[in-house]
Amino acid sequence: MINIKDILDQLYIEYKSISSTEVRAKCWNPNHVDAVPSLNINLETGIYHCFGCHIKGNILTLVQDNLNIGHWEARKVLSQFSKGGLTREDKLQKLTEHIKERQKPLPQRNSPIEIPKFVPAINHPYLINRNITEEERNKWNIGVVKEISNPAFFGYNNWIIFPIYYKNILRTYFVRSTKGSNKRFGKYKRDDIIFGLEDCINYNEYLFLVEGIFDMIALRKAQIQVASLLSNRILPKQIEQLKQYKNIVLVPDNDDGGMYILNDAMALLNYCNISYSPIPNNKNDPGSCNLEELIEITLNHIPLVDKIVSKEFMLWYTTKFTRR
Repeated sequence: MINIKDILDQLYIEYKSISSTEVRAKCWNPNHVDAVPSLNINLETGIYHCFGCHIKGNILTLVQDNLNIGHWEARKVLSQFSKGGLTREDKLQKLTEHIKERQKPLPQRNSPIEIPKFVPAINHPYLINRNITEEERNKWNIGVVKEISNPAFFGYNNWIIFPIYYKNILRTYFVRSTKGSNKRFGKYKRDDIIFGLEDCINYNEYLFLVEGIFDMIALRKAQIQVASLLSNRILPKQIEQLKQYKNIVLVPDNDDGGMYILNDAMALLNYCNISYSPIPNNKNDPGSCNLEELIEITLNHIPLVDKIVSKEFMLWYTTKFTRR
């Protein structure tokens, strides 16, 4: 249970009680000069509404706005306040440490691997065509290869590149041609990497798993926890990391590789609630879906056990794994 007053106090938001369940504070909207406090906050739900400028939100957006941080970072802050077994002072200390940590420069993420030289893909037509925003480009450090010194990478010039960090270490990279379907990962091992998993900190909420990086970015527009397997398999080291999540939803591509993911996920049935969300039949992968379709994906969960006993899956399984 999150104590709303604890968070207001630590964020230095002055307030005045107007009832047993509500307080009033000055609006933090920079476009609203709130001479007389007009923003009401419900202490039970965290929902707030300003009667002057009419902004409204919940405890998550309150933390986002007042700390000037993103959705997932705000969730990390709130997770400290929802943990059991911590005193009020412990929780406040955690938030204080988090605020101080944000003021430090990011650590140098050094790695011995070789990666093509690149420049930021600012306003790149390929990314615009795939509905990648500048905020998303910056978050994932998406670039355009501009290699002039290493002949091994010359063939990737003008391709889109994702440096792939995992646990704060540069582990490999992904490049994709902007003029066709050619794509490559760096030669380095990635059998333990679940890209984006470090953002998925709520083990009790649904964790959505997709194959590709673009699929992950697209599905995150629905404001849910999503990570990328970076392939069409769930490998043993990935399985071990996924056991800590209570509810996992697979969103496979509409191809043979998607069936392999469903098959591999059976190894998690004894540890998690596993379901899957089919994408529209006329789409190849989640990255090609529009926002309405993405939202539908997040709502339509089918238990994995129902899928693996279906005629379609049994026929596929027999074809792939039964000896002739």
